[in-house]
Amino acid sequence: MFAARLLAIALLPAASADAECELGDVVTTPVVFAGANRVPVITGTLNGQPFRFKLNSSDSATTLNRAAVEKLGLNVRTTATNYVGVDVLSVFTDKVTAGAVTRSGEFIVLDRTGDLYDGKLGGTMLLRSDLELAFADGYIRQSNPRGCIRSFLATWDPGATVVSFTSDQQHGDLRPWFWVTINGTKVKSTIGTDMPYTMIDAKTAARLGLSHDMPGAQADGEVTGWRGKRQKLSKVPADVSIGSSAVKKAMVRIVDMDLSGEVMVLGADFLRANRVLISMSQRKLYITPLKSVLFDE
Repeated sequence: MFAARLLAIALLPAASADAECELGDVVTTPVVFAGANRVPVITGTLNGQPFRFKLNSSDSATTLNRAAVEKLGLNVRTTATNYVGVDVLSVFTDKVTAGAVTRSGEFIVLDRTGDLYDGKLGGTMLLRSDLELAFADGYIRQSNPRGCIRSFLATWDPGATVVSFTSDQQHGDLRPWFWVTINGTKVKSTIGTDMPYTMIDAKTAARLGLSHDMPGAQADGEVTGWRGKRQKLSKVPADVSIGSSAVKKAMVRIVDMDLSGEVMVLGADFLRANRVLISMSQRKLYITPLKSVLFDE
């Protein structure tokens, strides 16, 4: 039955379900997955030159790596902030493009080395339009629908799960926030294209009865957290539902997210196992499972 549904999805036309709904310009951009953590990277341009961006939806800011911009001959300067004694690096650009989005002006610069990309594409650019994430097929697709408020936008799957979300546009935070139910309790969640795995904050996990030492938990190494602090990472079984999609004993990872608060971030493992449309125009997520598991390993 699962294979038959996938075939039905593949045969559906990629067109609007409403004759009055226009998707506008649709831009499809290939995604490559770099390194051991399969970091999602697209190629855009900076001042007309190729520039590799990591997709970074869990952070609002778009940042550029110092070595990459200096290689293009741009002048990195120190800029004062509103905090006494705290300065940041920045650079002025003529034109930055990434998928369907174009921007110019000043960008924050990070003094990083060893990255497999030249900059990070944050939510202020990545989420300016409706964003389809098809990691399993190696692309993202951006569109700007008009007259589609009441239309069903998952044109590939009439049975797609639909979940409403909120975002704080007034304060420049375009990230979608929605509810995921874990072991019967709702947890505030968002999507992190830059996160290799789906993670839940350790304090939130403890409130839900999940811990590093619970039955079925599996040690999964360490990750680097706030200010370089190493954090223990574990996979634990939990009953997870997102809208009408539910999976029992899904393996989720728990880690101390420090200052993030009680949250869950759906990472690249979720995006490989599901086709997801973040409809900024409707404030809705459309989710189609591509596998019989909620999170890909």
